[in-house]
Amino acid sequence: MNLKLCALSALCGAVLTACATNPSGRKALILIDDRTMNQMGATAFTELKRSGRPSSNATTSRYVECVSRKLITELPDPWRRLEWEVVVFDDDSPNAFALPGGKVGVHTGLLPVARSEDQ
Repeated sequence: MNLKLCALSALCGAVLTACATNPSGRKALILIDDRTMNQMGATAFTELKRSGRPSSNATTSRYVECVSRKLITELPDPWRRLEWEVVVFDDDSPNAFALPGGKVGVHTGLLPVARSEDQ
């Protein structure tokens, strides 16, 4: 019986020490450390840039970069200090995403500016 209680206590201790605060300020269970998550995000983003169609429209890219910078300045400190990379993808689907490690993708399907200038 004591062995089960010790094992349960150790498990509870491990779970509690694996908790961290996420960007929204809530406690979350962390199973993968930040460094590994950031590396996974960078790898996935590199693959997306290689297989997708990054936009060559400089005006659209500047617009998205400007909006992104304004949002990034409002983030809590550890996330605000990341080296953010923002890429616009030529894709008609209305989508935007963020990956660990400060990677952001925005599809031109979300941007009225992209549609009016590309024509």
